[in-house]
Order: sequence, then structure tokens, then C-alpha cells
Amino acid sequence: MKKVFSLVVALCLLLAASTAVAEKVEFFQQKMEEGPQRAYAEVIKRFKDENPEIDIEINTVPDAGTVLMQRIATNDIPPIFSDYPTQMQFKKKVKDGYIECLEGQAFLSRVNHGMIDLAKNLDGKTYALPLSQNYMAIFYNIDLFEKAGIVSTPKTWDELIQVCDTLTEKGIVPFSFGDKDAGRVGHCYQALSQATYPGVVDAIVSAVDGKAKIADQAEPFRKIAERMLKLHEYALPDYMGTADTVMWENFATGKAAMCITGSYARGTIMISNPKLNLGAFPVPGDTYEGSPLLTGVDAALCISASATDAQKEAGLKFLEFISRPENAQLWSDIDGAPSCILETTYSDPRVAPIIEKAATGVVCDWYASRVATQVTSELYQVVQGLLLDGDIDAYITGLDEAIEAASI
Repeated sequence: MKKVFSLVVALCLLLAASTAVAEKVEFFQQKMEEGPQRAYAEVIKRFKDENPEIDIEINTVPDAGTVLMQRIATNDIPPIFSDYPTQMQFKKKVKDGYIECLEGQAFLSRVNHGMIDLAKNLDGKTYALPLSQNYMAIFYNIDLFEKAGIVSTPKTWDELIQVCDTLTEKGIVPFSFGDKDAGRVGHCYQALSQATYPGVVDAIVSAVDGKAKIADQAEPFRKIAERMLKLHEYALPDYMGTADTVMWENFATGKAAMCITGSYARGTIMISNPKLNLGAFPVPGDTYEGSPLLTGVDAALCISASATDAQKEAGLKFLEFISRPENAQLWSDIDGAPSCILETTYSDPRVAPIIEKAATGVVCDWYASRVATQVTSELYQVVQGLLLDGDIDAYITGLDEAIEAASI
């Protein structure tokens, strides 16, 4: 009788264990592109196989940065979330005590030391796991370039215009743009502006600090505006009504030969057309040597300081898991961005011009590393207006007005 009772108890315990509800942990990730969403989903599948007691639930929403700030304001912080550790808004979250410190975690030793240094907070500690490195580039269709007889990628602004003229002469539309979203306009503007005028962020910071208006240093900003407008002369029509996903699809399917976008879109572009012969080169300025490549830490994962102990433990397990080279490699292959994790590869020779440029050290970070997010968002709106009406004088005035409005 005792044996039967013991057997029943054992079976009950086994049944309870097998039917136990897994710990559900929200992972709020801020990238809307299909590439990173698929990449996270695949890694989470692997994680679930190894950790059946933890259920990582991905949450991706439009305007994720704003939504995250709203949730923080209402003390509804996701236990795990992605963010951008080089940006001022991230440093403020750390200062306000919203993000768990990761200093001393063994998995950080797997990260490229340069990316760890870049991601460190003002106090010298690490609060996010850098997962991928981004870059802005001109992605191009190698087959269309060859069809037009173009044998080398442009390294200067003048060479880029020559390429555009050659493509046009051959009946090929040079560019696909998606300017319906001011954020995408802003990314293109950031890359072109810093390649054209490496001191652009210093000038914006000076205006934010009230030391000098953009109108007082307008000439380089006019030059940047003229180049933005010039590139759009070579674009598919209705770029103002085109969303980013359509822009990438137009490029991927050969409707245009080039597309200015970030590494964050590379995976999504290849999903649209896996057979695309895709290459990339830096957005050029007046000289190759003097034009920096816009790059920085892209995907980085954090844990909320207000998460429960169980959620923090689950979060650390997930960060440890995704930082293993084999899992980071899977993520990078699907997303399309270079991994920050050691012992991973990013060897596609078609994007060698980007890797070679990064290796020169002539690089720059995003505006948000030195300028408040609200300021950059307002500037994006002004540049979008420039593309709409072509009024450079109004654009110069608008930049100053946007900085003033955002600084109030």
C-alpha cells in the first residue's frame, strides 16, 4: 500500500512539473524591420528548447521609443528590452535608476572590446549587452551596376553623381527612397550630413547650447540640403508617399539600383529577394579620406532594474544565451548586421567597402550620442519638409526653430 501511495505521489509530482506554467517574461524590442524580428524569434526558439521553464514573449510596436518612455513614466517597464546605450536618452534612464547594471557578468567577455567601450555609461559601467553594430550605407544592385557598365563603386560625391548619370542614361532609376517616415529621412540625412560636413554635430550642439544659431553657420547646412535634393532628382516617383518597407522592396526587386539605409535593413531586403546580388559602399563626401562612416552600437539588450528577481534571472539567462557565438551568429545572419560578439563572422565580400572604411577609423556616431532625442526628431521633421517643398531658406530657419522648440 505504501509503495502504491509513493508511486501515486511521484506521478502527481511528475505531472505537476510537466504542466507547470513557464515564467512569462516580456521582451520589448524596438526594431520594426522584419530581419531583426525573425532573428530574435529564431534565437528564442533555441532558448526555449534549453529553458522550457522560461517563456520569452517578444513585443514589437510602432514608435517603440516613445512607447517605452511612456511605459517607464507609468512604472510599467518591460523586464527585458532593447535600447541604444550610446544615446543620451539611454544614459538618462541609467541615471534615473531604470536599468540593471550588468557589470561583472561573464558573458560580457564575449563582446568585442571596442563595442563594450563604446557602450559603457558615464560611470564607466556596462548596462546593456551590445549585440550588433550598425552602419549607414548605400546598398546597390551589383547586377544593375554591371548592366550599366559601372565597374567600381564611387568614393566621392562627384563620383556618385557620375554613377547616377550613367544609370539614368541606361534607363535605370538610381535611387529608391521612402520618405513617408521622418525617421528614415533623418537616417539618410545623418549619413549624408556627416559625410559632407564632419563638424555638423558640433554645430548642432552649439545651437542647442545657445552659442550660435544654424543661420550663423548656414553654408555647410545649405550644401547638405542641396545634396539631399540632388539625390532625390534621381529617385523613383512619389518618394514622399513611400514607406520604408516599400522602399526596400522597390530596391530589392530591381526597380532602382540603390537605396540609402542602415545595416538594420539588410536582412529585410534579402528576405524580399534572396537572390539579390547586394553590395554596399559608404555614403560619400568630397573626399574618401575625410568623409566618416556613420556607425555605432545597434541592437543592445537590457534588463529593467524594477523587474522581479525571477524576471532578472530569466533575463540574465537570455542575455547569456544570445551572446554565445553560435547564437549571435544565427542572429547576425538573419538580421544582416555585423555582430558585436567575438568568434562570429561577417565575411560577405560584397560589403567589403564598408568593413574597409570602418577599419580606417574614420567613423562617426549618431546624432543621439550628443543631442537629445527630441531635438533630432524635430530636425528630421524639418528635413522632411525640405524634401516636400525644396525651400532651403525655410529649412535653415526651420532648423533653428526646431532646436529652440525642442529645448524649451
